[in-house]
Amino acid sequence: MSTLRAHKAAVTCVGFHSSGLWLFSGDDKGWVVWWDLLSKRPKAIWQAHDLALLAVKYLGGTDMEGIVTHGRDNKLRVWRLDQDQLYNTQVLTESALKESYPAPWLMHSQDVNALNFCRVAVWNSPAIVAVPATTSSEKVDVYTLKPFGRPVKGLAPPSEGEFDAETRGNGFGTVMAIDLGDHELAIGFESGHIAHYDSDSLVFFEKVHKQPVLDVKLRNGTIWTSGADRQLARIQNGQIKVHKLETRGINSIAINDEATSLVTAGWDGMVRGFSAHDFSELWSFRGGRQDGVTCPLAGKMDE
Repeated sequence: MSTLRAHKAAVTCVGFHSSGLWLFSGDDKGWVVWWDLLSKRPKAIWQAHDLALLAVKYLGGTDMEGIVTHGRDNKLRVWRLDQDQLYNTQVLTESALKESYPAPWLMHSQDVNALNFCRVAVWNSPAIVAVPATTSSEKVDVYTLKPFGRPVKGLAPPSEGEFDAETRGNGFGTVMAIDLGDHELAIGFESGHIAHYDSDSLVFFEKVHKQPVLDVKLRNGTIWTSGADRQLARIQNGQIKVHKLETRGINSIAINDEATSLVTAGWDGMVRGFSAHDFSELWSFRGGRQDGVTCPLAGKMDE
């Protein structure tokens, strides 16, 4: 285990490159650090946003490659990774100036909704992102990045038909978490409801959590979820499996490539590993002082 130090503000998000050799971290002041995990030193440092980072994620598609950053300044940006560019890699100080740290080439920038804390979801090929809709935090917009477009605008929870009565209750609140798959989309709502879309068809919509959903992960039609309550859940073929927890609030979950292992980061500061099949706990350790902000995984992970 290693501790990487370069940020002066609290780290709010991290993400791995697909190789597992690079790590990207973002902080509460909008700064991003691109790490070389072999040397344990920064490859680049720059201020990507004027406000806190919600997400920093690697985009590794054949049509577009870079780093997606999502900020509280209502901006979503894609940066090209250029190892030949000269960067300032001096560790940040309290008086660090944005102009002193050259940024990678900015390939794409757009206005998005960051009024809630929902992080952007990214799909590699084709390059697609999903975010809370610009017109309403209760809906989702899906964008293609190359060419730029918005094939899905204002995707909303069901308002009529088979989900109209008890399921709708008193509304669903804001979108709390989103994940993308191959022609699939999973959404978690403030009400505790989970929606699963296969292409344009809603295939699942039920209240899974008693309190707001905090994260969702989608792999080949199966969804794993966490919330502010004391449970994890897996939704497969319309069936819900719930695992009760001793502690409240799992802020972030991650699934390995084989969808066999699940990692969680909780409000209690603990990082835990579970079997993605039966939720048996495999290991745990204290993650630090920031109440388990996020927990990405790189590549394969054995149980």
